Amino acid sequence: MDSDVLYCAEQINVPSDLGAILKQYTKDVIRANPNNVLEYSAQYFERLTAEAQEVSQEPSHERQLFSLKEQLEALDLNSTGQLSKSEIQTAAVRAQIPLDTPEKIYSLAGIDSAAVEWRPFVVLAATIWAEDLNEVVRLIFSVFDEDSGGMSLTPSRFEELYSALGVVDESVKSHLPILNKYLANFGGRFSLRDFEEFVMKLEEDPAVVVNRKPIEAGAGEEGEEEGEEVKEGATEEEKEGEATEANASE
Repeated sequence: MDSDVLYCAEQINVPSDLGAILKQYTKDVIRANPNNVLEYSAQYFERLTAEAQEVSQEPSHERQLFSLKEQLEALDLNSTGQLSKSEIQTAAVRAQIPLDTPEKIYSLAGIDSAAVEWRPFVVLAATIWAEDLNEVVRLIFSVFDEDSGGMSLTPSRFEELYSALGVVDESVKSHLPILNKYLANFGGRFSLRDFEEFVMKLEEDPAVVVNRKPIEAGAGEEGEEEGEEVKEGATEEEKEGEATEANASE
């Protein structure tokens, strides 16, 4: 008896990535318009298989993100910061990112335009694998740092990347205005340690976080100066009192 015969819909188990594979395959066939579709198809899937077997073990998510960023950057020939969805998919395949990941990100961020900003796309990809916001931020510095492992970015670049998280994390959206003011204190590079300091200050008192040095220190100095002025004023009054007493005794 043939055990592969399907008697009902419940027996059908469609692999989760089958749709994305066939969709990309169909696009490639239409784009290439080969004379021999069967031969082209065989070569297409042989190429995908070879790319999947290039590494002996599955790369880490951090390595995948870095590879994705490198692939996207290479495709952005005009440095516009934007790529088509087909180019995004090509980069994902080359970086060994699961084929359904781009569609997940588009749905997550509500992206329905033909052109996609690829740097925020990489950041949103990090949210799929990272355990929490701190891990996402660490990945941002690790993947986008171009200073030989210094884990730092220009303030404007970090603002661009971190702002992308606002579409999936309300807490990020709520403190973005404070972060923007805080970043104004940094002229050169903004590091992971600087961000950790920002978070610490934000938890302590959002009112003073925009200053790298707590406002209380300045307030204390002003208080001391005011105290000295009061003390000096009291001394003058004491002198006047002493002079009055001296005149009265005379």
